Amino acid sequence: MTEQKEDLTATPEAEKEQASPAKTVAGDDLLIPVKFNKETKNIPLAKAAELIQKGMKYDIIKNDYEILKALAKGENKSVSDFLMLLKTEKAETRKKQLTEKCGGDAELAEHFLALEQGNSSEADNGFAEIKKYFPEINFPEQLPDTVLECCEEKGTKLLDEYLRFLLIENREKQKAEAENRKADKRSLGSLKNKGGAIDPEAAEFLKGLWK
Repeated sequence: MTEQKEDLTATPEAEKEQASPAKTVAGDDLLIPVKFNKETKNIPLAKAAELIQKGMKYDIIKNDYEILKALAKGENKSVSDFLMLLKTEKAETRKKQLTEKCGGDAELAEHFLALEQGNSSEADNGFAEIKKYFPEINFPEQLPDTVLECCEEKGTKLLDEYLRFLLIENREKQKAEAENRKADKRSLGSLKNKGGAIDPEAAEFLKGLWK
């Protein structure tokens, strides 16, 4: 009888151990039973806390996501396919706008579109840097065609090519101004060689011809 009582007192303890909601393993890591897809798995407490946090974040966007699901269902598409459709339609609309601005040049419009999207190899050429140093430039099509062509041919950054363009432009301007000054001196010198004083009005008129 004593042995039977001992067995009876031991049974509830065994059942309690089996029904325990949490277990420990080597290293004192607490495991939490989690049911997913009709299957229960024991996962570490830290992982369980992470999943709970993700669930809380999902609750924040749950209503918006449900609306998105309903819209996708109306198009007979999954949420992922529906989002891709919206992205494609937006790109096509923008491409039409750019094509009109480019005078019907679809190829140039596609190039500008790639620059704007920033997710292709063509787009990774530093337009953000252009905006940083030249805030008056809002769109790639505002840049000189030679700059865009050089970037495409040589694979260089927009900023590098634009700075090079400005440098060459400035040098040509300085060269032209120097040539004008030399021409002015030659004109005045030729009048002096003919003898007599130079008429100030004539001198100013000649200067104006070379500007």
